[in-house]
Amino acid sequence: MGKRALYLVLVTFFVTFFINQSTAQTERGWILFHKMLKQMDDLTIQDRVDVILALNDSLDDVLPVDYEWQSDEIDGIRSLIATGFSFDYPPEKIAAACKILFQSYKFGAIKREALNFLEVILSGELTARRLATLTRISAKLAGLGDDFRIPFLREITANDYPEENIAAASDFLLNAQNKHISLDRALVVAIVNLKQISDSRALKSELSAALNDLLRQRAKQDRLIRYTAIAGNFYNRFPSKDFLNDVTIEAVDKNWSKESFIHLLTTLEKAAKEQLDYESLYAKILQRIGSEHLLSDKEFKKICDNEFQIQKKKSIHRQQANANRQNVEPAHLNESEFSKKLRKIVDEYLGTPYLWGGNSKWGIDCSGFTQRVFSRLGISLPRVSHQQYRSGKKIPQDQLRPGDLVFFSNNYYNEVDHVGIYLGNGKFCHASCSKGVTISNFNKHYYQVHYVGAKRYFEL
Repeated sequence: MGKRALYLVLVTFFVTFFINQSTAQTERGWILFHKMLKQMDDLTIQDRVDVILALNDSLDDVLPVDYEWQSDEIDGIRSLIATGFSFDYPPEKIAAACKILFQSYKFGAIKREALNFLEVILSGELTARRLATLTRISAKLAGLGDDFRIPFLREITANDYPEENIAAASDFLLNAQNKHISLDRALVVAIVNLKQISDSRALKSELSAALNDLLRQRAKQDRLIRYTAIAGNFYNRFPSKDFLNDVTIEAVDKNWSKESFIHLLTTLEKAAKEQLDYESLYAKILQRIGSEHLLSDKEFKKICDNEFQIQKKKSIHRQQANANRQNVEPAHLNESEFSKKLRKIVDEYLGTPYLWGGNSKWGIDCSGFTQRVFSRLGISLPRVSHQQYRSGKKIPQDQLRPGDLVFFSNNYYNEVDHVGIYLGNGKFCHASCSKGVTISNFNKHYYQVHYVGAKRYFEL
């Protein structure tokens, strides 16, 4: 028998002897390794001997003979040795890794978390102290989920960042999660700042500023969602959706309150309905708001209302000037031809659905209907009902005839807000909010109560 074979037999004998003679100490000191290796059926005797010898060299100065192993420590060592052999690491490398793992326990490593770093431990790129830090950070960030925790752990494992900086970055990620900030963005911010800033105090300051910035961005995004929903209520009543979207974005950027935003949309909607230049009005309102600071809702509303009245007065003056330049006498038409033509045009619109601000057969409102009908007759009318009421010749109710416009009010101030075309025999045609373009009984009590007056725009 050769010397090497004799050596293997003796080592195997002593390993078996110690296992059999130390049943009361099977989880103390070196006995753990002998027992553990014997249970690894896929290891040859040579593998076991080589690992025992390597462990002896590596752990001799750090492992007490009577050290009492805990169950999670045993799991860690067993997993590390098994992983080492599966990756074909030499016994010396496996033993060195076991020493790092064992020493990390002394530095407060969280033992179950250490199992996440077995491959890195075996590579020999970690110190025991560093491993202890990584296990604590891994446990600290467990709530983030592996999609965010693992990339961060890989980053701090691969780079020699100061422990204080790692702690600051991990605190930043936890704060971002607690404040419901996107972890995708927070992770990028944390890693970028770790790479660029080495001074711990400067890093903490930068991450604090970044957290506040992410909070502002999240608040802005939330506000955009809310304000877009508000603007959506105006889409079917507003002539330009693109313009409305621009107003919404401006409101979000300028951090206007919800109440101010709604009042602005209502003001612009009213201007559009009255055929005012709502884009010019909006520009004027922005100009006024831009020169003020920290406006209250009341101050904001006052600016909107004042600019609307100015725009409205200018529009009225322009209309009056245009009327003065045109023939102020009503158009002269043949009575028989007029009545036939009027009824024919009216019949074309019967059944057209009501649409606030509409001006076509796809949808139309009351003043849009009268304007379109009269346009077909060669007569130009203003767009909205109260403006139509200001023009034409006033006619007493008992002198009404086909073609006269009849005006109504449904508000407290008795201001004109509805109009129809008198057809004769107590009937008139109008665009009703509930029925669309229809013919109604002018003598009905409801219409008589809300009747304001009548105007004539032609002579027969």
